[in-house]
Amino acid sequence: MTDPSPALPKPRTGQDDGAVVAGGRAAARARFRERTAQWTFIAPAAAYLLLFFGYPIFRNVVMSFQQYTTTTFYTGSAPFVGLRNYSAILSSDLFSQALLTTVLFTAGSIIGQFVLGLAFALFFQRRFPLGGVLRSLLLLPWLLPLVVSGTTWKWMLDPDTGVVNAALRGLHLSSSGVPWLTGTSQALVSVILINIWVGITDHHGHRSTDHSGHLPVHRGPHEPVERHHGHDSHGVRPCRRTARRRPAPCHRRRHHGSRQVRAVPQP
Repeated sequence: MTDPSPALPKPRTGQDDGAVVAGGRAAARARFRERTAQWTFIAPAAAYLLLFFGYPIFRNVVMSFQQYTTTTFYTGSAPFVGLRNYSAILSSDLFSQALLTTVLFTAGSIIGQFVLGLAFALFFQRRFPLGGVLRSLLLLPWLLPLVVSGTTWKWMLDPDTGVVNAALRGLHLSSSGVPWLTGTSQALVSVILINIWVGITDHHGHRSTDHSGHLPVHRGPHEPVERHHGHDSHGVRPCRRTARRRPAPCHRRRHHGSRQVRAVPQP
């Protein structure tokens, strides 16, 4: 006969308790080493940001409450004036004009970069002759340093010797040329257009198109995927994947001398 009474648990010994404590200490040391390694990787970047970005911002805020003049750089004394600098700026006649210029520059640059960048991304969806060359030229503003871009545009928009005004004179569109860099309204338009040219690639020009000229499609892990671009280099049509976690089994069949693969639905 079997004993129906349940087996009693074995009493824990000191060796078992010591093993548990040792395992807990080992896990704690492993977590500590992992945290130390993480902070070791983060510390240089954090120190760089605090030194070259955080400290200048803090000094600018402090200096805004002090009176800095030309003699301050020799004497080192800058008395505390409170909000006097802010009140002087807000009451100035140039503040409203400067604020309007800043708003126009920011809005014009962002809208122009977004609209033209999206238009280029949609344009390069299709394949066409010389598409790779045009796509390479679109990367030119991103590849050139800002110093080179600024110097080139300054030469091109020069009122006297610039190539833009020379082209306008040659086409009989302007007899005296346009003051692109000296006129108030013309200079604002020029700076906005140059900023759009510099930033259009960084927004959508080369990130919205892949190497084949198509927009990248990001699908979820369970979204069905189906290719309609015909056979690959071996004449095999890719198997259609379903939304199931397990891919549908496929079998091959002969059709006009080429192999094809089609999905067999699961019951």
